[in-house]
Amino acid sequence: MLQKIFLNLLLTLLTTFVFVATANAQATEQSEEQKLETDAKAAAKGMCECMNLFFDALHPKLIDLMTDMLEVGEEQAQANFFAYLTSASSEEQALIGKDIERMEDIDVELYAFCGDVIERYSVYDGSKEFEVKMISHLSQLPECKLVYSVMKLGREDGEN
Repeated sequence: MLQKIFLNLLLTLLTTFVFVATANAQATEQSEEQKLETDAKAAAKGMCECMNLFFDALHPKLIDLMTDMLEVGEEQAQANFFAYLTSASSEEQALIGKDIERMEDIDVELYAFCGDVIERYSVYDGSKEFEVKMISHLSQLPECKLVYSVMKLGREDGEN
C-alpha cells in the first residue's frame, strides 16, 4: 500500500515536472523570438543612422551612382556617372576620386561609422533570420531607403 502511494506521488511529480519543463521551454522560445525581433528592429535603426552618416560624408555624385544602380541598373548608372565625371572640373574629379579610394576599403570605413552597432549585434552574425528581420525593418523606415537598398543588394549578392 505504501509503495502504491509512493508510485502515485512519484508519477504525479514527474507529470508536473514534465508539464512545467515544457511550459518553461515554450516561454523561453517565445521570449527569444521577441528578443530577436526587438534586436532586429534596433539594429535596423542603428545601422540606418550610422550608414546615413557614412553616405552623407561621400560626394553626392557617388550617392547618385548608388541610387542609379538600384533604379536603372549598373550599366546605365556607370554611363551616367562617367558622363558627369568627364564634364566635371579637375577639383570635382579629385574630390570624387578621394571618396572612391575611401570606398575601396568599405569594410574599414563602415566599421569606423557603424562599429558600435556591428559589435552590439554580433551575437547574430550568420543568422539569416536576424538579417531578414533587420532588412524588413529597414524597408519600413523612409529615411533608410538607400541603406535598405544597399543591404538588400548585398544580401542578394551573398546568396548568388
